[in-house]
Amino acid sequence: MSLRWAKIISFLFQPLLMPIYGTIILLNAGTWMSYTIFPALRNALYIVMFASTFLMPALTFILLLKRKEIHSLEMESRIERNIPYLSTLIFYIAGWYLLNKLPLPRVFGNIIMGASLAIFIAFLINLRWKISIHMIALGGTAGMLFAFATLFNFQLSVPLILLLIIAGITGTARLMLNAHIPSQVYSGFLLGFGVEWLFVYIYNLAPYY
Repeated sequence: MSLRWAKIISFLFQPLLMPIYGTIILLNAGTWMSYTIFPALRNALYIVMFASTFLMPALTFILLLKRKEIHSLEMESRIERNIPYLSTLIFYIAGWYLLNKLPLPRVFGNIIMGASLAIFIAFLINLRWKISIHMIALGGTAGMLFAFATLFNFQLSVPLILLLIIAGITGTARLMLNAHIPSQVYSGFLLGFGVEWLFVYIYNLAPYY
């Protein structure tokens, strides 16, 4: 893999995009969610997810870059990541609040709250040690899909296998770019997977409306 491809892969599977990817998979995997959520409501879900987990955090990062609070959107320095972590966490919680106002199964709110918990833990870890947020996001998406597969017997084997392959490729890309050391990559994936799986699984044991 060339450095150019490593950068492309890092961009395509950046943390801010993973909640959108996960939502698209859930709504198009032939599960009950694919058929019970009407198009207008589905569009509202996409808009809220896109705005709260990608658009607003991305605009905040650009503002921080222009104000020289961060030196690049990659945020190589551990210290530079503190404000972006907290601002992203605020937007995620706002997204959770808006999702709860929509007539949607509460599983979607649980997904974003699980991600919020992972971000908060990542922020605490980042105070002392740099961890891969790319791998936290990928691990979280895999953990979420695994939780739904075990809870509701969703047939998500193919998306899960593809996601694990993508996680391996992305982890390799992050190492090639010298963004992280192996322990930061592995621990990031395990943290994301464990937190999202536990949160979604536990909070969806109750009726999901």
